[in-house]
Amino acid sequence: MKFLTLFFLTSIAYSEVSVVNKSKGNIFLQAKNCDVLKKNFNAIKQWNFDKKDLSSTSASCSCSENKCEVSISEVLPNHIKQLEGKKTKVAGPNCLNTALYDQGLVESRRISTDAELKFWVENNFCKPIPINEKISAGDLYTIHHGEGDFILHGFTYISEDLVFSKGGPQVEAPFELASLETMFNYYKVPKECWHVEDRNTTNCSKYGIAYRCESYEEILGKKKINGIDLQNVILGLDMLSHKIEKMIFSGESSITQPKISLKSNLEKFRINILDNRDRSDLTENEKFYWQMIWLRFQAMVKQLN
Repeated sequence: MKFLTLFFLTSIAYSEVSVVNKSKGNIFLQAKNCDVLKKNFNAIKQWNFDKKDLSSTSASCSCSENKCEVSISEVLPNHIKQLEGKKTKVAGPNCLNTALYDQGLVESRRISTDAELKFWVENNFCKPIPINEKISAGDLYTIHHGEGDFILHGFTYISEDLVFSKGGPQVEAPFELASLETMFNYYKVPKECWHVEDRNTTNCSKYGIAYRCESYEEILGKKKINGIDLQNVILGLDMLSHKIEKMIFSGESSITQPKISLKSNLEKFRINILDNRDRSDLTENEKFYWQMIWLRFQAMVKQLN
């Protein structure tokens, strides 16, 4: 993946909708009329990432001096409220990690690889959305370069106006609500190429693919995790991954000793994972989870290097 630091909020004014992060985490959308704002509010409400009771929640729009605004704090997912405009203390979490986290397909904030996304796509748990079907809030979106199906960027679609993204693994790149139009314009993707089903159905040199994914919890309902060893490795990696995430946001992973300790604990899993991944007697479910674990392990190693 090509890592670029993108500052979309500096150019979000080109969109009809702008984002304003006021004090104490109160996040507002602003536009010239309430209709546009209510459309975006309702898209976020429909997503309902946190599965809250939003049945009685409605957009309260007010206008003054040719500018209208509506608070989206009540309907915005908690993790986006916490991360909007924030930066990490240590490089690592990138656009794909941010997008996969919103799907419930990665366990923590860290660097994620193209291989992790492709794993979910190839196993049909992230399926391309047909071009005649509407993209909905919460769907995963990727921007590609046609040569070699190179992934340029990944983000979470919210509406025709908004996305949630992180513009690269660098500490300078914040987590942010940004403009969909600005995102595609940055990569010089023509509007007719914003949504294609796959690279074999387009002549566009750069294009977008939208995916609808199942969450990890939904996948667990279809593919049971059997075997104590498999369960213990998943649990052990999850615990380590959350320690890595904590250090990324605190800045402690830039200190040599904690980083060495984490790398040492992580490496203890390597032989066990490789031995199990290559066994000839694995069930299909076991093959699936050992491959998932291996890709997760590789991304965590990359984060700590």
